[in-house]
Amino acid sequence: MLLDNKTQKEDGELFKVSDFIKKYTEDGNLDVVTGFFSVNALALMQDELSQAEKFRLVLGNLMQDESQEDKVINLLNGNAGIDNTLALSLSAKKAVEFLKQDKVAVKTVQKNFCHAKVYIYHDKDTRKKYHIVGSSNLTDAGLGLKESSNVELNIATTGGDNDWKEIKKWFDDLWKEVALEKTELPDKTKVETKQYVIDLISRLFKEYSPKDLYYKILYELFKYDLLLLSSDADFNKEIKHLSETIIYKTFFSYQQKGVISLIKMLQKYNGAILADAVGLGKTWTALAVMKYFQSKGYTVVLLCPKKLANNWQQYQSGYNSKFEKDEIEYKVRYHTDLQDERLTISYTDFPLSKIQRKQKLLLVIDESHNLRNDKSSRYKFLVKNILQSERTNRDVKVLQLSATPINNKLIDIRNQFKLMNKGLDDGFMNSELGIPSLENIFRTAQKDYTEWSKKPDRKISDFIGKLQENFFKLTDSLIVARTRKLIEGEFGKMNFPKKEKPINEYIAPENIGNLKTFDDILNALKVNMTAYRPSDYIDKKEVISVLDDAKLREGFLVKMMYILLIKRLESSWYSFKITVENILNHHENALNKVNQFIENKKEDIIADEFDEEYQENLLDAIEETAMEEEEITLGKKNPVKLSDITDISRFKEHLEADIAKLRVLKQNFGCF
Repeated sequence: MLLDNKTQKEDGELFKVSDFIKKYTEDGNLDVVTGFFSVNALALMQDELSQAEKFRLVLGNLMQDESQEDKVINLLNGNAGIDNTLALSLSAKKAVEFLKQDKVAVKTVQKNFCHAKVYIYHDKDTRKKYHIVGSSNLTDAGLGLKESSNVELNIATTGGDNDWKEIKKWFDDLWKEVALEKTELPDKTKVETKQYVIDLISRLFKEYSPKDLYYKILYELFKYDLLLLSSDADFNKEIKHLSETIIYKTFFSYQQKGVISLIKMLQKYNGAILADAVGLGKTWTALAVMKYFQSKGYTVVLLCPKKLANNWQQYQSGYNSKFEKDEIEYKVRYHTDLQDERLTISYTDFPLSKIQRKQKLLLVIDESHNLRNDKSSRYKFLVKNILQSERTNRDVKVLQLSATPINNKLIDIRNQFKLMNKGLDDGFMNSELGIPSLENIFRTAQKDYTEWSKKPDRKISDFIGKLQENFFKLTDSLIVARTRKLIEGEFGKMNFPKKEKPINEYIAPENIGNLKTFDDILNALKVNMTAYRPSDYIDKKEVISVLDDAKLREGFLVKMMYILLIKRLESSWYSFKITVENILNHHENALNKVNQFIENKKEDIIADEFDEEYQENLLDAIEETAMEEEEITLGKKNPVKLSDITDISRFKEHLEADIAKLRVLKQNFGCF
C-alpha cells in the first residue's frame, strides 16, 4: 500500500501515515526510526496509541547543526503566534506524558546521520504485524497531520512476511550496536537521551514571567532592525571561510557572537578589548579572530607574559592541537621583550625590523592590563617601535585581552584605548566616535569617581549618571565584556564548570612565631638588603650620568624587591617564606665571599642572583609602579668586585646585621 499523505483513494482506502498507524496499532510493540520528530507527533502517540505495550524510538542527531535550544519554538522567538503557541503548549504536555512512561525507550544515533524512516509493529498475531518504510519522519508533515508542500512516499505492508523479518532484524541490530542511550552535549558532557528530550520539550509549556513578555514586546518592536543587522551580505560572505573552520564550529553561540563583534570592532576602529570574565574562553575567541585576519593577509603577532607562553604556543600551526587543520599562524613574543634589542637579538628569524615592515599587522596583547601605564618603558617602546614605525599608511589593528582591564584607576583602560590608535590621545577624532580627547573624558570620569567614592550613602547609579556620553560610546563600541550570568540570561542555561568552595585555613599573625601583628612582620622586614647594594660602600668622586649610577640602580632594585615581598605576603605565606629564604641565602653567600676576601685576599664579585621567574616578576613590579615623571628600569647588571669596595668592614658588618634579622624572620615563619 502506498501512503503519500495527499492522494485520497476513491474507495476510502487509507493514504496518510498517521491514519494507518492509528488503525493498525493495537496492544503490541511499536519501533520507530526517524531523522526528526515533532511535539505534535509525540502527542498523537499519547492520545491515539496508548494501548500499545512498548515503544522503542531511535531519533536522529539532536545536536546536529546548532544547539537544539535554538530549534525549540517558544513564545519569545517570534516564530509562533499566540494561538499556535497555546496549542503547542498543550501538545508539549502530552508529549512529555508519553515519554515519561516506562514503556517508552529512546535512543539516538548522534555520531551518524540518520536518514532512515521506519515504523515496525510487532504483535502476537502475525496477521496484525506491519511495517512502513519510506520518506516520512515522525513529524506533522511526515505523518500527514497538517498540509505540507513535502512530497512524501511510503510503502506500508501488513503481516509478518520475510520483508518484515528482515526489517525487524535490521532495527534490532541498530538498537543494540549503533543507537546510544546518552546524548553528548557541545561541552562534551553526556545526558540520558530520553531525559534530554523531555527537558527540551518541557520548555515549551513553561510559564512566562512579565520580564519574558517585556522582551517579547521589544523583539516585536525591533525585530526588523535586528534582521537588517544580521543580513549584511558582504560581511556574511567575508565570514564564510571562518565559519567553516574547526575552531569556529567548536564554539558555543555566545563565543561565535563575540568573535563577530570583535572582528567588526577591529575593522571599524582598528582596536577592540575582549574583557570576558575568567573561564569564558578568551584564548579560543582570540584565536578565531586571529584566523580571520590571517586569512585576510594580516601578519599576526601575539604579546603575552612569558609564563603564559605555552598557553598560546600549543595552538600554533605545527603543534598538532585540536585546531591543527585550521593552520592558525602567528608569532609569540613576551611583554618583557619590549625593551632594548630583545625583539631583534632573540628572534633572528623574525626580528623587530620585519614586524615594522609589515603593511598589514594584527597585534594581539594578552593580559593587556600589564600595559596600562603609558609612562612605562614597555608602553613607550611598543608605541614607538611597533605601532608608530617609520613606514607610513600601515594598517595596524590591536586586539587586547584582559579579564581586569581596570586595576586601580580609570586611566588604566584609557591607556589601553590609546594603543588602538598608536598611542595618540586624539586617535578617535576622525572615526565615527568623533572623540577629540581621551585624556579629557577620563580625567573628568576619574574626578567624578573620586568624589562619588567619598560619599557614605553612594549608589552606583549616581556615578553612572555623571559619566559623559562619550564614555559610553567608547566602552560600547570597543569592548566585549560578558559574565557567566549575563551569558546564561541571553543564551540560556550553560554547563559551565563549577568550582567547589575552597577550604580556607586562616592563620593569624599571632601564630607566626613571636611575630604577633602585621606591624611586627613589617618591622622585621626592615633590613638594609646590603648584599644587593654593594655600590653604597664604594667611594667614587667622579661625576657620572644618572643612567650609569650604580647606587641609584641598586637602590631602585631594593625598593622593587620590597614591593614584591609585600605582594607575596598578601597572596601566600609560603611564597613569602621562600622569597625570604632566597634573600637570606644570597646574603650568606655574600658574607662567605667577604670573609674569604678578608682572610685570603681571594678576589670575587657581588652580583644579583635572581632566577628568570623572579627577574620577570621584578620587571612587572617596575612596570606597575613606574613614576609618571620619568622612565625607570633595572638597567644593566653591574657585578661589583670585592677589591673595589672601599669600606669592606662596614659592608661586612651590615651584611651580618641583615642576616641576623632575616634568620629571625625565617625562624618565625618556619613555625607553621
